[in-house]
Amino acid sequence: MNVHFSPRWRSSKVGWKLLTTLSIIFIAMAGFFLSEKIPETQAVLTIVTAVYEDVGGDGKVDNIKITFDEDVTACAFEESDWSITEAGTIGVTDITGLTCLGTDEVLDVAITASDNITGGATAPIIAYNNDDTDNSVTLTSNPLTNTPGIAPTDGAKPIVMTKKYLDNLADGTVDRVELTLTEAFTVNTAVV
Repeated sequence: MNVHFSPRWRSSKVGWKLLTTLSIIFIAMAGFFLSEKIPETQAVLTIVTAVYEDVGGDGKVDNIKITFDEDVTACAFEESDWSITEAGTIGVTDITGLTCLGTDEVLDVAITASDNITGGATAPIIAYNNDDTDNSVTLTSNPLTNTPGIAPTDGAKPIVMTKKYLDNLADGTVDRVELTLTEAFTVNTAVV
């Protein structure tokens, strides 16, 4: 802001008092603003991928693998920091733990989900809320900030739950195999 005074104002006592008063106010305001703590800027942390998995290979999703754009340097499970917004088709009922190596971008979130379902139309949604000062998940640049709406995609392989060998033509030979899987899929059939 530039303030200009005409030569007549600068030579009068009123002009100098006004200029002195304005200078004091300006210096006081500058001191106030400069003494205020400037908040640290936090990098925006980006989730690159989030995928749910059946690590045990038993037809039950048990892990959500979240990959960030920087290393997860520390993780400690605090149940109050995590919530389930949507159970999804796989039926997530609980978040039970966290693991990280501390040297890569991956955070594994252990979950409990329904038996014999490894995928479906509706994705589960979980949320992280750093509700205290413990910073239970830390990345290279900062603690993980509140992260609502983590919706992992299906990375769990379908598992065969049951199989039946059938004699569809009733001629004493197996001509049909019926499989029940842990998720729906599309099959292209060919007659041989």
